[in-house]
Amino acid sequence: MTTLYVTAWHSGKWPGGTFGLRFGQLRHELIDGKPSTIALRLEGTPSFDARLTNGFWKDCPEVRNRLIGEWISAQGLKLPWPIGKPPRFAISKIGPNRFAVARAV
Repeated sequence: MTTLYVTAWHSGKWPGGTFGLRFGQLRHELIDGKPSTIALRLEGTPSFDARLTNGFWKDCPEVRNRLIGEWISAQGLKLPWPIGKPPRFAISKIGPNRFAVARAV
């Protein structure tokens, strides 16, 4: 099975700002229909529902959520990361519009 990856996303306002996971074109492959939320299980945390913005289906393919920011910050990554080199995370579909995300090795 091929491993799929999403990347970390940040609004660019350091310190602080908004974090998310950038799905890019994978959103069309992984997400069924056009739901308003998807369920995420970030490695080591319970599942939660993350709201999708209207722009998710247009030109902003990021899932943004405070819990994503807390999780990314807890991964021991260099923040801010180098421009154009966001961290990658492995993503697996575990049910309809339900995903498990883990730190990529």
